[in-house]
This record gives sequence, structure tokens and C-alpha cells, in this order.
Amino acid sequence: MGKNRLGEFEHRLLLAILRLGGEAYSVPLVLELEGRTGREVSQAAVVSVLPRLEKKGVLTFDREGIDGDARTYA
Repeated sequence: MGKNRLGEFEHRLLLAILRLGGEAYSVPLVLELEGRTGREVSQAAVVSVLPRLEKKGVLTFDREGIDGDARTYA
């Protein structure tokens, strides 16, 4: 797979972020993915993929966040 191509999990994670909007934190993302796929998803998997998606330029991690919460993705 090419360096900038997205895998299935990355695609699903991006869709979950879009569906959750401002509630796209790691735990709601895990629950959303599990609900949509019917498969167990680890929080570590979600957290480890987010910086990779940022590096690929498909999302931005807001390190300041709302009310100082550094878990906001756009």
C-alpha cells in the first residue's frame, strides 16, 4: 500500500469522526466503530491511527481544543 493511501480502518475512523463531529474523542470513536462494524476495537488502535492520519494530511489535531481539551479532531 502506498505511503499516502488509507487502509480500511483509517477510512472507518474518518467516517466515525465525521459522524460524531464535536464528540469525536477516543472512547466515543471506539463505541461508534464497534457499533458499526460489530467487531471489538481497542482504544490504543484509535489513538495510534489519529497521528498517522494527521501526518497524511487528512485531519487536523487541535492541540488546544475546546475549553483546554486536547482531544478535538477536524
